[in-house]
Amino acid sequence: MRTLDHAACARAIFESIGGGENLVSAVHCATRLRLVVADAHKVDQKRLESTPGDSFRSSLAPAR
Repeated sequence: MRTLDHAACARAIFESIGGGENLVSAVHCATRLRLVVADAHKVDQKRLESTPGDSFRSSLAPAR
């Protein structure tokens, strides 16, 4: 059984969305991590999709 490094996963997500300056808000539920970003163009979608984890799902929305 593989052990997931949660800190590394969190860092990868954080870096993939463009860091703290691009993060407007974050909310989680049982199956999703919902992130609102200031600039969707700063999000590295390919890197985000390759983040370690068996069932990682995200919802990204640009700030209004």
